[in-house]
Amino acid sequence: MLDIIEVNERIYSFLQEKRRYDSQLVYTFRKSNLSNRLEEGYWFYGNETYLAISFWTGMDWKNRTPNIVYIITNLGESFLEINVSDSDKKRAFVDKYLIQEIELTPHGRKYVKRYSNDYNSYLDFFDRFLNEDKRKIDYLIERFSTDFFRESPGENTISFIPLNEFQSRHLKIKRYQNTKKQLEEEDDFFLYEDRPSKLLSLVLNNYGLIENINLQIGSKKNQWIFITGENGSGKTCLLRAIGTVLGHRLLSQNELNENPNFYASAELLFKNEVLKFERQANSEAYGKKRPLIEGLAMYGPYRLDTSLNKLSKASLKKEFHKEESFKSLLKTGAQLLSIDNQFNLWKKDKNRELFEKRKYFIISVLTSIVPNLVNINFQEDVQSSPTEYIFRDQINFETYTSTWDDLPSGIKSTIAMIGDILIRLYDQQRTINDPSEFRGIVLIDEIDLHLHPQAQKDIIINLTNTLPNIQFIVTTHSPIPLLGANENSIFYRVKRSFNKLTIERLFHIEKYIGELMPDHLLTSDLFGLDSLTSIRNKEKINVFTGSTMYNFNQFKELKDRNNLIDPDNIAFLKKFKSRLNEKNK
Repeated sequence: MLDIIEVNERIYSFLQEKRRYDSQLVYTFRKSNLSNRLEEGYWFYGNETYLAISFWTGMDWKNRTPNIVYIITNLGESFLEINVSDSDKKRAFVDKYLIQEIELTPHGRKYVKRYSNDYNSYLDFFDRFLNEDKRKIDYLIERFSTDFFRESPGENTISFIPLNEFQSRHLKIKRYQNTKKQLEEEDDFFLYEDRPSKLLSLVLNNYGLIENINLQIGSKKNQWIFITGENGSGKTCLLRAIGTVLGHRLLSQNELNENPNFYASAELLFKNEVLKFERQANSEAYGKKRPLIEGLAMYGPYRLDTSLNKLSKASLKKEFHKEESFKSLLKTGAQLLSIDNQFNLWKKDKNRELFEKRKYFIISVLTSIVPNLVNINFQEDVQSSPTEYIFRDQINFETYTSTWDDLPSGIKSTIAMIGDILIRLYDQQRTINDPSEFRGIVLIDEIDLHLHPQAQKDIIINLTNTLPNIQFIVTTHSPIPLLGANENSIFYRVKRSFNKLTIERLFHIEKYIGELMPDHLLTSDLFGLDSLTSIRNKEKINVFTGSTMYNFNQFKELKDRNNLIDPDNIAFLKKFKSRLNEKNK
């Protein structure tokens, strides 16, 4: 079996050698560091099981892959794959010009040509493809593509990769190759920062319900800090206190009157070294125009309104002032920044190329996070033509289009918050286009709000992958987001007693989180639910404790068929478990 990271390196070196004799040879590199793939050495599209490389433009936005790709799998399979499920026009082009010439075979919605199943000779077959079929495809595209797609100016067409785009991506790959080399030589590697980007510990004294608490994180690898607690226990108070310190927020006069002895001390990660910070009342915050943290965004539970989409450039600039960045966390009903409006302003900027670069990445992030969203059409003028959100139906897998007003509240909440995060981090880290390179801290109160249980789990997983260098400090009332928690996640429980907030880190939950199910989490110290039994089951009998509803249906079917009433009947349980084990083999 092939190591795909090694295959990436060998294909890269092979193509670089080819370019010594043919400087016009260009190809696709992976564009984003999504899930830290570039840091790990995945220079081309794909994952642990395959590598995919293209030599032409044209993306299938339904599958988020180039339309024409050469694939090498970890089993040594080599084949050409053409997927044009996103466009009838591109499918017609392939049908007319490529199928017969390249000897493609229809395979579901794709076209395929297989070359080899021998993992020892994948480079030989790749070389043969470059010398034979690639040249044929180049000729057909050069001769017919321009005229064929001339009547479809807005179409994402199949053509040749511009040399400047190739060079730009290649520079990025070289930077990550250097990063990977340093990671192999050292325990840590840091990107350039002018301020800290991670929180390692925080002591807070005398803020609202907080008398004295000590929040310990410990490592930059602890990406997620989850905070639970009953309503009114002080979770929001804690999040606001954290935001006040990290954002250099000045306490108002009323807050100073109520909290004259407010004190905070923190340990922060700055260029791989621990930076210590202290603050007494408003000291160390006066005159600070930027947050203490390199990248900071903060959100309260209300995240549905983005009516700021008509802001002028001057008005929008005010929204990035330090004082305005706290609005969502501190005020109910605060409006979030509209990604539509931001795009409209970027397009009017002198450097329109910035818009085009960031559009790809923002669409990639949103389609990775929002359930069933496959593409976004940002109109030229969002005031006259609303943005179109394209979703894939989960029953017949066809696509449909919605505008913002038609979106469900859960989808709106997610798009609004992710859009606001991206806008604010782009403003704070202006040299970055790929959001996977953003660094900093995001605070979110009630991250589960408005979301279906599946989306509650997925948003944690997807934020982990799309923003791998961001540290998240979030509160939740639901155990479902915790199912998406990655390794090294931290869990705190907040309690309130006599108007005093206390926190407890739950190390035993951190140790066994991968083995626990929602019912275990609900009855653990995280949530403290005393019972999971329905009030209709007054005698607490006939309670099914299997892992899924599918298991329950099997249980009922077997129970009814055998006329057994007592679920505790040992013979019945043995029979049920035996049947279940056989079924699941």
